[in-house]
This record gives sequence, structure tokens and C-alpha cells, in this order.
Amino acid sequence: MSSKFFTRNISRNSAFWTKKLTIQSPMIAEHEALAREPIQGNLTMFAFDALADTRQLNEKKLHQIQVLAWGVELLQTYYNIGDDIEDNAKTRSGKPCWHQLPGVGLMAINDADLIRSFIYEMIRNNIEEPIAYTVQNYFNETYFALNIGQLMDISLTRSKDFTQFTMEQYDLLNYFKSAFYTVKLPILLALSLCNLHSKEAYTHVDKVCSDLGILLQMQNDVMDYVDSNSASIKTSSDIQNRKCCWPAVALLENCNDIQRKEFELCYGQSEPDKVERVRRLYKEIDIIKIYRQHEQRRYDAMMEQIKQLPVNSIPSKDFFIKILNVLRNYTEDISPTKS
Repeated sequence: MSSKFFTRNISRNSAFWTKKLTIQSPMIAEHEALAREPIQGNLTMFAFDALADTRQLNEKKLHQIQVLAWGVELLQTYYNIGDDIEDNAKTRSGKPCWHQLPGVGLMAINDADLIRSFIYEMIRNNIEEPIAYTVQNYFNETYFALNIGQLMDISLTRSKDFTQFTMEQYDLLNYFKSAFYTVKLPILLALSLCNLHSKEAYTHVDKVCSDLGILLQMQNDVMDYVDSNSASIKTSSDIQNRKCCWPAVALLENCNDIQRKEFELCYGQSEPDKVERVRRLYKEIDIIKIYRQHEQRRYDAMMEQIKQLPVNSIPSKDFFIKILNVLRNYTEDISPTKS
């Protein structure tokens, strides 16, 4: 997907937006969206390819799925900008966060809102009704889910009660914060463009893909521990910010009393020696081994959910297995060199 896509579509917007968007949106897209691996955008394209009838594979439909794929990537850009401001993050994807750039600062909030508005403009100018109405509703539902997830994330971060750091709470947090936009939204958009969306299809996607989205977040959290300087993630700050991240929750479920006391004293502190002590605690309980075991249990559970789907379900069992296999290649790689 080329950044020229943005410039080409900006010219179709109303005069009110044209001047600002022509200057600002490509800059943000180049800095944020094009700096990371477009996992969600590629998943949108992959899902469409797997679902579409061959008669739908014309130039117009291919352009429309590109619009939706870029919409998903821009949604992540919108979310990342706000998330980085709230976490006071310094870098993402190996570059300074957008709000850290000279002359940007808290104007990044407006820039994020601009990106959100631009997503709507892209849909309005490239997708016809009634499909446009459906996909816009899915985007709106995703914004709502993200806001709930952010509220939960901030509340847990501010809490000093580590009894709330449970797998049940972690799953609920990331059902809203991660699962919807990382996996469910791309598939729901592809279903809509193929005119296959329905309440039943939505239920099947929600049932199978929520766990897969949570697993992707688990992998991201573990990468924060494996390589805090990886260019694929933002500056490691989960420990300092007292995040309800997967390694922290897993440690609290697998540590002894002495380790728990050390964790509670050090977690959420910014002093380098305390941060390092938490990382050593992760190593002591062999967090990578625990992750692998948890990962396998989740995949087994998802396969069981797929088996329980109706024979003629939409999406089909084969479709979900394809999605599972594509994303498993991603979640299995927790090496420091992943980019």
C-alpha cells in the first residue's frame, strides 16, 4: 500500500478539509502508519481475498478493500497517538512519537482527531450505501470499544491493588482495547464489502476472534520484556507505568510470596534498578515458557470453538482456520529481531 493513496483521495474531500489534510495527513501517515508492519491492513486484504466471490474481484472492489485496509491502519494511528500521549511514551517503531516532534506537542490530540475524521471521509467518498453505513458503524463500534479499553487500562494503571491483576481482568481489558480493532474489525469489514455480514456472522467472528486478538496483545506484551529496544514496539514502559500487561499478570499467578513482595515494591517505579529487578523476576519464573504454554492453550480453545461452528457457517470453519494459521506465524515469533 503506497502513501500516494492518501494524496489521491485527499483531493476528493470537501474544500474545508483539503488544505489541512493535504499538508498534515500524509505527514502523519508517513511518520506513523507507514513506519510499522501493516498487520491489520494486510489481514483486511487477506480476509477479503478469502471471502470474496471471484465475480467480486474487479478493480472497483479491490480499490474499496484498499480504502478499508488503510482505514484500519489509520485507526491504529489514531489510537497510538493518544495512547502514547497518555503513557508519555518517547518512541514508537524506532522513531520519536508524533507528540514528541518539534512543533507538535499536544496538537497531536487534534491531529489524531483529524485522522479519525479522515477515515470517515475516505469511506464516504469511496464506498456506496448501504455498505458505507455498515462499515462506518463497525468503525464507530471500534472507537467505543477502544475508549472503554483505555478507561480500564488507565484505571488499572492508577490502582495500587495488585489483586486486580488477574487473567480474567486482562482478558476483559484487551477484549475492548485490542481484540476488536486488531482482528475483529478487519474481518467484519471484509464481510461487509462481500455482502456477507449478518448477526450470525458477527457472533461467529466475536466468538473465535476475541481470543485471537487477546493473544496478539499477549505477544506484544511479551515483546516488551524480550527486547525493550525493538523497533517494532514503542519504548518499553509497561513496568514503569504499572501496566496490567500479560507478564505482570502471569508473574502474580506463578510467583512465591517473596517474589510477589519484591514485585509489589518495584512494579510501577521508574528507577532503573527496580525496573531491572522486575525483569529478573520474569526470568526467574521463566516467563517465556509460561507464555508458550498459555499460547498453546488459547490456540487449542480457539480450534475447539471453530469445530463447534455450524457446518455452513459464515465465515466458514476453513476461513477461521486460515486466519488462525496466518496470525499464528506472527504470535509465535517473540524473538528480539522481529520487525
